[in-house]
This record gives sequence, structure tokens and C-alpha cells, in this order.
Amino acid sequence: MKNFFVLSFIFNLIPFTISSQILELDLNQSIEIAADSSLQAFRAKNLYMSSYWEYRSFKAGRLPSLTFKSTPIQYSRDFTRRYDSENNIDVYRRQQSLYTSGNLSISQNFDLTGGTFFIDSEIGYMRNFGNGTYSQFNTVPVRIGYSQALFGFNGFKWEKKIEPLRYEKAQKEFLYSK
Repeated sequence: MKNFFVLSFIFNLIPFTISSQILELDLNQSIEIAADSSLQAFRAKNLYMSSYWEYRSFKAGRLPSLTFKSTPIQYSRDFTRRYDSENNIDVYRRQQSLYTSGNLSISQNFDLTGGTFFIDSEIGYMRNFGNGTYSQFNTVPVRIGYSQALFGFNGFKWEKKIEPLRYEKAQKEFLYSK
């Protein structure tokens, strides 16, 4: 009895409306809705999207890349051991240094040989503190180069052959599962 009063009180406080719409479907529409919302369709779509983004990553890896590397500030304080030949003893000296650098690089992978062409520029600043305080700048205005592993295989060449086939296979499997 007590539960009845509690339930009737709750239903009176919460206004609600029940709207009923009748949706009429034929057999083909029912099959299409069931196929689109099935677990197998969900799995096939996610496998396809995974392959799609792998292929996009492969294509993006073939584009030139611009890289900026930096050491904003690096402070070093340590004690070094130096040999004093006049007194025939080791002397410990305190060293402090401040270092900062920046490097800007453009690189492009080369599929034919498996290497990478690059152009970069670098600048650095170092300041030593102590008895002989001095500052030093170093710079490489432009460096042009090519880097390649001496041993191994050409991964770029194989990826260029395999990745489009993987993506095509994923497309066909997705269409087949639909």
C-alpha cells in the first residue's frame, strides 16, 4: 500500500507523454536496417577505416617534412678534474655553462634508393662562467645532404608496392561485406 502511494506520487510529479509512432517497413527495408546496424557491419566499417588511415599515413610519409629541433636552455654545473703538472696533483675546478640551440630541417624520402635528402640550418650559443668567462656562437647557414642506411633493404620501395594493394584489398572486403 505504501509503495502504491509512492509510485502514484512520483508519476503525478513527473509529467510525461508517450507518443507512439508506428513505423511500417517492408522486408527489404528491415533487412537493410538490420545489415547496417549489425555487429559485422560495424566491424567491417572499422577495419576499413583503419586501413584507410594507414594508407593516408603512408601517403603523408611521402611528402616533404619540415622539422624544428630546439634546446631552449641547458644549464650545466659540474666539477672537473684537471692535472696540474707543476705540482704533480689533480685539481678540481668548478665549471658552469649555458647552452641553447635551434635547427630547422626540410627532408624528403626518396623511394628509388631508400634514402633521405635533407637541407638544414643550425645555430647555437654557449657561455662558460668562471675564471675565464666567454661566449661562443656556432652556426651552419645551410647544409645539404643525403642519408641512407648501408645495410638492409629499401623499405620505401616495398611500402610503395604493398600499401596501395593493402588499401585496395580493404576496399574490396568492405564492399563485399556490405
